[in-house]
Amino acid sequence: MGISEKGSPEAPTKILIALMKPVERDILLNIKTLIEKEFNVQIFFKLEREYVPISAFDWKNLSYNSSLVLEKLEQRTLDLNSFFSLIIFLGRLKTSNTNINLKSRIIFVNFTEERKLLKDVGISVGKYLGLDDCNEECMMNPKSSRIELCKKCIMKLKKRDSDINYK
Repeated sequence: MGISEKGSPEAPTKILIALMKPVERDILLNIKTLIEKEFNVQIFFKLEREYVPISAFDWKNLSYNSSLVLEKLEQRTLDLNSFFSLIIFLGRLKTSNTNINLKSRIIFVNFTEERKLLKDVGISVGKYLGLDDCNEECMMNPKSSRIELCKKCIMKLKKRDSDINYK
């Protein structure tokens, strides 16, 4: 059985978070709690570490080729397509270009500080669900330190699907 529409009450959006770098358990629990509450989704974790093959490394630029990284990660998750709407990989890679955060249903969150990780995952989920950057004090405002959605963003999510109760 596949996933119905993103965030539908019958089958909430199921998101897998896969680790490419160790992350403290408390941080993972905070991510799960906050993202499930703010976006009405289900979060699952794959705790075994994923590795990017050396074939994705660009020796000329001494960094990973972001397109190849996403391609390799997507190949590894083909058998999960029917269960998860979105797969987020958490890691730290030096990439040839910084914009590797969206390709179909695969997102790579490149992080250096665990304290920023919660916000980065929240922004990625929000964008996947159709939210844009926000100018309010809000999770969707990259310049804001707030980790909750503002009323305006909540209303956008409600408008997108009036059957979902976000708060």
